[in-house]
Amino acid sequence: MKFIYRLFWTMSIMSWMLFLYILKNIQSTGFEIACILVGFFVVVSPLIAIFFAKHLSHDCINGCSEIKCVDRKCVLVICWISLIACVTDTSMLFWMNFAAFFVLLYRTEIMYFHPMLILLGFHFYEVQTNEGTWVRIIQRGKIVRNAKYVVSDNLYRLSDYTYIEL
Repeated sequence: MKFIYRLFWTMSIMSWMLFLYILKNIQSTGFEIACILVGFFVVVSPLIAIFFAKHLSHDCINGCSEIKCVDRKCVLVICWISLIACVTDTSMLFWMNFAAFFVLLYRTEIMYFHPMLILLGFHFYEVQTNEGTWVRIIQRGKIVRNAKYVVSDNLYRLSDYTYIEL
């Protein structure tokens, strides 16, 4: 189940690349319909992922010694994906890049930095726990700048080092 969930998150963020490539190469009505469908998936997929996150294991973090807001990483990931999708001329080169990015995002867990989450009011943090472990937390609300305010028992584990607060 965890594999399918991570695959869904990865496909969710990679759909942005597919959306831009289809948009760039619209030539017929079929492409327009595909563009609308993929665009809809780009917007709706994070909501679906959040819905299913409530069925993952529940966890809590009681103390943190350091916190960094890393919203910029999300923007950087999307900029790279957008650039590759827009400058690719041939479909073979696009699919090679798509596959490479897909594997890279899946293996590095960057797929959780979905830009639609920022539009939904979430922020991304890298937090060092009191035990010295660095974890990522996706949290809704105002930006937290002080580590002592990262105390939550509403965390759901997305991966070994990534949590979402719902």
